[in-house]
Amino acid sequence: MKSINFQKMNIFILLLITFITITATFASADTDHYYKIEIQYSFEELSYSTISVEPSPKDITNTQGQYLTEILSADGDLLNISSFDIPTELFYETANEDGQINGGGTIILNESTQTVYLPYFEKAETINIYDLSLNKKLTIDISSFIQTDSIMAELSESEDTTTTTTSEDFLLDQIETPDTDDTKKSNKFTYLIIMGVVLTFVLITIIVKIKKK
Repeated sequence: MKSINFQKMNIFILLLITFITITATFASADTDHYYKIEIQYSFEELSYSTISVEPSPKDITNTQGQYLTEILSADGDLLNISSFDIPTELFYETANEDGQINGGGTIILNESTQTVYLPYFEKAETINIYDLSLNKKLTIDISSFIQTDSIMAELSESEDTTTTTTSEDFLLDQIETPDTDDTKKSNKFTYLIIMGVVLTFVLITIIVKIKKK
């Protein structure tokens, strides 16, 4: 009897661990979307070469630094404030013939490029970038990425996400439509219910078989 009870406990623990693992997997499966911007720095002035909306299963953060960003809606509501840095100094070391470091220095870069990621918002219209003195350095129009019924219908015909850079029409045709939070939560909840039912059925079946032995 003790052997059977011990076996039941082991099976229950194994199934419980499996269920927790599956639950954790679905809980972490949400995909966030980000604006990916290629920022160009030239003699203290900023511009951008490309911008796209890309999915990522993991949180993406920028290195905190000397530039501040704000994301505004069409109504002027503040949706997000972030910070990023652009490396403008290159550190180097010198060595003698024996390979021992005998010096070094710093090179100031007048031009540089940095990839910046900012969280995507369905109703965002503008990204403003400031320096630490709150001087506006760059304004980026992101109204082409606003979700509308016509854009969503157009995007639903394609499953591919494509990076875009120049044309507004090209942007609308190529960007991937991010899933809404309600849709993601609903799908995850459905998966968890299905897995719970399956595991419960397996557990009951195994216990019945053990009792018959």
